[in-house]
Amino acid sequence: MRASRVFPVLLGVLCVGLLVACPAPDGVRADGARPAAPDFELMQLDGHSVRLADLRGKIVILDFWATWCHPCEVQMPVLDALWRDRNGRGGDGSPATADDLMIIGLSVDTDAVTKVAKWVEERGFEYPIAIANHDLAMEFGVIGFPTLLIIDPLGGIHTRHTGVLSRPEIESILEEIRLEGLVGS
Repeated sequence: MRASRVFPVLLGVLCVGLLVACPAPDGVRADGARPAAPDFELMQLDGHSVRLADLRGKIVILDFWATWCHPCEVQMPVLDALWRDRNGRGGDGSPATADDLMIIGLSVDTDAVTKVAKWVEERGFEYPIAIANHDLAMEFGVIGFPTLLIIDPLGGIHTRHTGVLSRPEIESILEEIRLEGLVGS
């Protein structure tokens, strides 16, 4: 076979090989399923525990952050405003949970819980904050802070984003998930 004919054949084989070997965008596996979010049970600053598996049927935003992270201070007010707007206030003044959305801030600070709680209180954040650790962050593939993971109602990781997302960007992702018809599943 002449060299001029071999090159296109080899290039074609290489391209097919890359398509088969590379994962689909947004973490979707070849079979169309999203990778499952690791389950956890953590203590929140309000003293209640939260377990990810208990939130199936809802869209869950996980916000991995730390008190020393300056971009986190940009992301957290966006999430807090979304929490307040979506969840309103309960009759007793406590946050009421929306039917289809849960937001949980996951502090990876090594400081005492009291220091984290004071930092959150000074900024007036109302969305739920739980105390996590770097091991959990690594299980979720977190490589920097802030990292947002948006979990679909079936427990699959829809979005993993390191850095700050704007409210319109978050709303767009939430709408995309809602259009899949999985909320409440």
